[in-house]
Amino acid sequence: MEPVPTILRRCHAELSAEFIPGKPMRVSRAPGRLDVMGGIADYTGSLVAEATLDRAAAVVLQERSDRAVQIFSFNLLDDHHPFTFRIPLDALANQPLEKLREEFNEPGRRWAAYLAGCLFILHEAKFVDLSDPRQFGLNLALYGTVPLGAGVSSSAAIEVATMMNLVDHFNIRDRIDPMTLSALCQRVENRVVGAPCGIMDQVTSFCGEAGSLLRMVCQPHQIQPSLRLPNGIRVIGINSRVKHSVGGGVYGKTRCAAFMGHKMILHQMRAIGVAAKREMVRDPMNGYLANLDPEDYKRTFRKYVPEMISGKDFLDRFGPTVDTATSVDPSISYSVQHATDHHVLEARRV
Repeated sequence: MEPVPTILRRCHAELSAEFIPGKPMRVSRAPGRLDVMGGIADYTGSLVAEATLDRAAAVVLQERSDRAVQIFSFNLLDDHHPFTFRIPLDALANQPLEKLREEFNEPGRRWAAYLAGCLFILHEAKFVDLSDPRQFGLNLALYGTVPLGAGVSSSAAIEVATMMNLVDHFNIRDRIDPMTLSALCQRVENRVVGAPCGIMDQVTSFCGEAGSLLRMVCQPHQIQPSLRLPNGIRVIGINSRVKHSVGGGVYGKTRCAAFMGHKMILHQMRAIGVAAKREMVRDPMNGYLANLDPEDYKRTFRKYVPEMISGKDFLDRFGPTVDTATSVDPSISYSVQHATDHHVLEARRV
């Protein structure tokens, strides 16, 4: 059950002034995940196969007597003390999202967006009214054993652990099924943190089973029967210590390039449709590159997807993409063919 025993022990030992002994505390735990196959293509509709890890994030919650939210991280230290972030409930309820994102982007504060962002999203989705003066603030403490920035979803584990805890605290579990909870966590990542991830990480952290691979067709999130690992088979991840972040520029640029390729292919499909039928065709891919047959792609469409194109040239010729999590930057160039190749072929490999 680690890191639950550790975080409870440390809350009592190091945060006894904030977490009052004898007052109810709620603790939650959610695991990290290992992408076994398909993960980079979740946002283009691939089948993915994901394993849950024995590394996890744990969150402890206790209600306060005022209307402040105070968040502590045992993974980050400030002068040998758990790092602390404080924000009023009224700020989460009333400040524009852009203002909140500016606050979380201040040095040393980004980590807090994954927890406070869950409160913001629950308020935005009208599951909780944080502006209600009868609503008390919260103390939230975090400790995780999932390696940070290693590509094993430390952020999703934090979001899922926090969201599960809040859903129980506010007594709204009967209104939120597993997929809704996962989607709310994804909204935290997309809207508050500003990371253009798919929903795969959050679904795996919440719904994954030990000893099995969670399988999901990401169109947008159709869970398939899990794949039990054969006896004697284990999946092991080796930490290369190369930092990975879905909020990083490379991830967002690559994702954007894949959707640019999708738009170019759809443009050519429509050109063929106009020539043959005198009518525009809808998207035969239903919005997902994973639905394009690799042989059709290689034979008919790949030649219309350039290796490189500037954002300005793309926008002038094709307009914006359908992706809601990224936007084409006119000032940079994109490796569109390389990204499109991978996404079309990865779905078939998985």
